[in-house]
Amino acid sequence: MNPPQRTMTHLSHDTNEPVARASSFGLVVNASNHTLTVTPAIRPTRSRGERWAASWAAYKAERFPLARKRLPWAVAAGLSVFVFSQYVAIGWVWTESIPANVVLVFKGTAPRAGELMAYAYEGEPIAGWRRGDIFIKYAAAVAGDTVHRDGQHFWADTQRGRIELGIAKTQSRKGVPLVASQGGLVPQGYIHAYAPHPDALDSRYAVAGLVRREAVLGRAVALF
Repeated sequence: MNPPQRTMTHLSHDTNEPVARASSFGLVVNASNHTLTVTPAIRPTRSRGERWAASWAAYKAERFPLARKRLPWAVAAGLSVFVFSQYVAIGWVWTESIPANVVLVFKGTAPRAGELMAYAYEGEPIAGWRRGDIFIKYAAAVAGDTVHRDGQHFWADTQRGRIELGIAKTQSRKGVPLVASQGGLVPQGYIHAYAPHPDALDSRYAVAGLVRREAVLGRAVALF
């Protein structure tokens, strides 16, 4: 069935001169004498594969030059992150042991007395904590310092003077029994870990004990 046609009359100065005009709406215009016959333009249809190929070609033409310009910067950024991760790590503090939520850990850097440190817990499993969990505590006393205990009260004599180490609890918040450590001279290769929160699990407790130097991942700095 042929599409309906519309006709319109166009007056020309020369009645024998055919008139033809191009349509701006995609219509084909045929003119003969004074009558213009307007029929809808028939556009060729393309398959889905052809449309996809055309879209992909347009995408490559637009995006690939930009990608080539950005590639060196992306490679440089990736290498920087890789190198950075070999020496520095971001640590999240999930407990209230220390007044910080996020710390920067300098891998392989030994903490000095009084500084924060990240280390792998090597004590007995207790209250959900297991060997290998990462702890963030203070290196309160180092080799050569003396940790004193009076009942459940702990303090240390260090090169920085007397350091308060808090009170050891007899049980955790969940009712798990706790035994206090004995204190004494901190031997070579060990650190007395401490955190100021009253519920912190640190070297005040026998289950945790002193921290071996080999278990220390690095010095930590509180970010916020």
